[in-house]
Amino acid sequence: MITSKKAFTLVELSIVIVIIGLIIAGVTAGRALVRDAKLRSVVSQVNQYKVALDAFRLQYNALPGDMTNATSYWNTTVTTTNGNGKNGIEWGGASDTNESTRAWQHLSLAGLIIGSYAGTALNVGSVPGYNVPQSPFVNGGYWFWTNSPRQYVIWGGTSTPAGPSQAAIISGKDASNIDRKIDDGLRTTGNITGGTGQLPAPSLSCGIGSSYRMTDDITCYLFFITSRSVR
Repeated sequence: MITSKKAFTLVELSIVIVIIGLIIAGVTAGRALVRDAKLRSVVSQVNQYKVALDAFRLQYNALPGDMTNATSYWNTTVTTTNGNGKNGIEWGGASDTNESTRAWQHLSLAGLIIGSYAGTALNVGSVPGYNVPQSPFVNGGYWFWTNSPRQYVIWGGTSTPAGPSQAAIISGKDASNIDRKIDDGLRTTGNITGGTGQLPAPSLSCGIGSSYRMTDDITCYLFFITSRSVR
């Protein structure tokens, strides 16, 4: 008896390979679209926080977290503390008891941002979603930082009580993309700058000189300037 064996023809194999290629391309493109949407959301959120900061200053004649009479406004409804009134949002220490995290609580209590935030820092630093806002990226959050004469909103990853150590959350390529779209495209100048490492002296792994490292390695967090004269 002669037994015939059936197998895929070259045409059928070609069709299967094409279909697999289309699926892979679709998944890759989908991931890129999701990441682009997250990056756009970050820019939108930072702009909202800039507006909230300005509105707070106009309404209370003080910076959130730094105002010296916060307890007279909100102590009856939630536990909060006053700032040191130095006209800057500072990271921590005996004199300011971590104004950076308290600033988000003050903005929330004033009804200028969405969410509820603990006004105190944890021993491990700032926790996105608990005492600082959560960004669209996992473990990503936002912080305020003053380096006179500039006031920054910082977007990055996890932090320590001293600042956002190891806070890189995006690649130099993505950071450059954001910078080019809404600023001058340079890492060290303009209203957006990029860095990595613990403030106030971030390392240069995010870029060389004024240029970002155009790789997919996660090396950057971003500084968004909200004000150029805070003192």
